Order: sequence, then C-alpha cells, then structure tokens
Amino acid sequence: MIEMSDKLPQIEDPIGYAAACEHVVKLFKTDTMWRSAKFAATVHERAIDYIEQAPALVLFILPEDRKRKLAGGDRAYAAHRLAYHCRQGVRLKEIMKSYGLTMPLRKLKGKALAPEDLGVVRLLATLPPSVVSQAIPNSIADQRRWLSAVGEWRRICSHVRWTDIYIEWAVVQLAKHKVRKSDVGTITDFIGRGDLPLNLAWEWPRAIAAADDWHDRLSAGDAKARFGVMADQVVDLGTHPDHTVLYGLEFVALRTPTQSMRRARRCTTALPATSRRS
Repeated sequence: MIEMSDKLPQIEDPIGYAAACEHVVKLFKTDTMWRSAKFAATVHERAIDYIEQAPALVLFILPEDRKRKLAGGDRAYAAHRLAYHCRQGVRLKEIMKSYGLTMPLRKLKGKALAPEDLGVVRLLATLPPSVVSQAIPNSIADQRRWLSAVGEWRRICSHVRWTDIYIEWAVVQLAKHKVRKSDVGTITDFIGRGDLPLNLAWEWPRAIAAADDWHDRLSAGDAKARFGVMADQVVDLGTHPDHTVLYGLEFVALRTPTQSMRRARRCTTALPATSRRS
C-alpha cells in the first residue's frame, strides 16, 4: 500500500541528493528530461538505479500529459509511488510493469528520449516484446530517428483504426531501414488510398516502390495536361548532365514527368504539416 504524507519523499543526505542530480544530467539530453529525471531520482537512494537501467521510466513516473495540468496531489502521488517501490526493493521487471512498460523498452537510451515520446513508448508497450526487442536500434542517433518515425506513423494513422494491422511491420521496418520521419507519409498514404493492399512480407524499399508505382498510375493521366508530354517521355535537356555536385549541393536531372512528380512528392512529404496546409 502506498502511504501518502504532506512531505514529499526525498534523499536526506545532501551528498547523495547532489550525486543523483549529477547522474541524471549524464543520462539525458534536454532540460525537460533533466527536470523529470531529477524529480524521480531524488525521491529515494535506489531510484537512480532503476532510472539508469530503464531511462524510459522517467517518461511515466510523472507523465508529461499530466504535468500540463499539474496539481500538488499528482506530484505527491508520483513521488510516493516511486519511493514505495524503492523501499520495497522490487525488481526492475516489476517496477516497469507497474508503469505499463515491457522489458525490451529498457534498451531505450536516455539521450534518445524526448517528452513527446510518451505516446510512442506507450504504443510500443502494447506490442509483443519480441517485436519491440528486435526493432529497437542500438545507437542514440538511430533510436532518436526511429522514435520520431514511429511517432509520425502513429500521428498519421491515429484516425484510421484498421491501420493497426500494420504497426508491428512498421515498427520493425522503420528501424531496419533507418527511415526518416519525412518519408513515413509515402507509405501511410499508400495504405490509406492505394489500389493494392500493403503486403506484410515486403521490406520498406519494396513498399516504397509499390507506392511510387501507384502514384505514377495516378499521375499518368495528368502528365499530358501538365507537361505537354506523356508520363514516361524523355525530355531533351541538351548538354545538362544527369548528375552533378556543385558547392556541396547535389543536382539530378529530371528527364521525364514521372521523375518530376516523384521528386515533388518527396519534397512535399518532407515539409512540416503546417507548410503543406498553407
């Protein structure tokens, strides 16, 4: 039973308190994560051990979506709850389970995490542990890219219920092929509006190819009106090279309407959502 008192639990030894604060600064990257981690790490001497083993716990001890409407009771409950687990000396697996996390999520590194990942990690916690375990990248940079891409997939598909059948495929593929957040929309658009179902046996590049083929079929009828030529007709660009690099910038010749439309789709997908709506 979690006992509550007016006073928040806290490491009483000043040296131990300072050491816990210094430790979390080394584990996380942003000010917001530092503040959350310091709050958690200083409630008990054992708290930093749990945080070090599973940094993702910091997102859940006092979730960001609760902090937006923070009341003293929320903060007190979060502190006493964690302190209770620490006093009991529960195993890492048990404390992660109490916060709704699965063991593979302990692989997420603190410096890869951001407050906005709360919903993503909650989603990952609902998936089979074997899927999550094989998907989580090793490096901080790869984890950050992957979490952003999964977050974008979750955002786009949140209003389309039947896309749930693709989430396990997406989680693995986004990690395996180091997919950028800006490239996610190409596949989600194909899933939502394409003329063929996404084959779960496909790798990401094969899915991209299928999405491009579908877009090409859609745009073939527009090519004559837009460009005055057929979709696959090669345009004479004279002596311009197919590819060149100038002052560090790469230039690629787009010799058919299809190539131009594909490039336009990539550029549009890469824009922030607010820019695409304007």
